[in-house]
Amino acid sequence: MRSYRNASRSAKRLNHESVVVDLHHDIALDVISRRQRGEKDVLRRIWLPRLKKAGIKVQVFPIFIDSGFLPEMAVRRELAMIHYLLDEIDQNPEEIQLARNYRDVQSGLRRGKIVAVLALEGAEAIDRELTIVDILYRLGVRLASITWNRRTIFADGAGEGDGKGGLTRLGVELAHRMEELGILVDVSHLSEAGFWSLLEVSRKPVIATHSNARALCDHPRNLTDAQIQAIAERGGVIGILIHPSVIDPSNPTISRVVDHIEHIVKVAGIDYVAVGSDFVLDLIGLDQTPTQEWLMPNEQALSSIAGLGQTVDLPNLTGELLHRGISSGEIQKILGQNCLRVFRQVWV
Repeated sequence: MRSYRNASRSAKRLNHESVVVDLHHDIALDVISRRQRGEKDVLRRIWLPRLKKAGIKVQVFPIFIDSGFLPEMAVRRELAMIHYLLDEIDQNPEEIQLARNYRDVQSGLRRGKIVAVLALEGAEAIDRELTIVDILYRLGVRLASITWNRRTIFADGAGEGDGKGGLTRLGVELAHRMEELGILVDVSHLSEAGFWSLLEVSRKPVIATHSNARALCDHPRNLTDAQIQAIAERGGVIGILIHPSVIDPSNPTISRVVDHIEHIVKVAGIDYVAVGSDFVLDLIGLDQTPTQEWLMPNEQALSSIAGLGQTVDLPNLTGELLHRGISSGEIQKILGQNCLRVFRQVWV
C-alpha cells in the first residue's frame, strides 16, 4: 500500500498553482462554537493557514442547523452563524473575500485572496412565504440545498428512506425563487424522488456539492449513473465527498476516492467532477463534539480516510490523481475549473 504521510512535491505544487475549490466544509460550525466561548480571530488563527497549506483558493462555507435548534431556533441559529462568519471575514480583508457574484470570485483570485462562498445545508430556517430566502441572499448566500437528510416542508432528504414524493408545492416555489435570485441549487442530501422532481422544474445548472457514485458504493447519499448524467446534461458538477461510509466502508482509501472520480468521468466526462471534502473529523480534531446526527444513514461511528482526513491532506488526493496518470490539465478541472464554469454561468 502506498504511503500518504506527505504529498509529493509535484502534487503540492499543482495544488498551489491551481484554483482549488472545496465545495463543502463545515468550518462555520467551528467558528460559531469558538466565538460564542469568547475566542477571537478563528479564521486567521486556525482555518486560513490550513486552507493556504492545502492550496484551497475558493472555500464554500455551508450553514448547517443541528436538530436541537429546530424548529423555533432555526432562523436565530442560522443568522448567528452567518454573523460570526461574516465578522471573521471582515476582520481579514487582505486574506479572504466574500463572493456575491462571479466578478468577486475573479477579483479575489486575482488579488491572491481566499474566496469565501456562503451556502445553506438544508432549508429548515426558510419560511412558507420564502421571505427568508431574500434576506439570506442579501446577506450573501449564493448556494443552497433544499434539504439535509431530514424531511422538510419542501422535500424529503436522503435520510428519509421512504421518501417517494419529490418536491412539495412549496419546494417547487423555493427552487424557482432561488434560481430567480441566482442562488445555485445543491442536490446533495436530497432524496432521489426530490432530485428528479427538481430537475423537472429547474432550468439552470444544479450541483451536488458532496456526493459520490452509487454504482461503487450503494448509499442513499450517493448518486446513480442516471443522476450523474442528468447533472452533467444540465451543465452542473458533482463534488466528491471524502467520507469512508460513502466511498467504501470496507476499504476506505484514497485510491477508492479516485475510483469514484474516475467513475463519474466515465459516466459524464472530465468537465463534471469536483471536490466537496466535508472533512468532519477535521472539526472534531480541533474542538467540535460529534452528535449522533453527524453520522450518515446506517453509519455506526465517525472515521476518516487514512492520509485524507483533514484539509491539509488535500494534496494527497492530487498525488493519487497524478499516480493514476491523469494529466495536470484534467486535474486542474477536477480541483476547481469545473466549479468556476458553473459559478460563472449562475452568478451573474
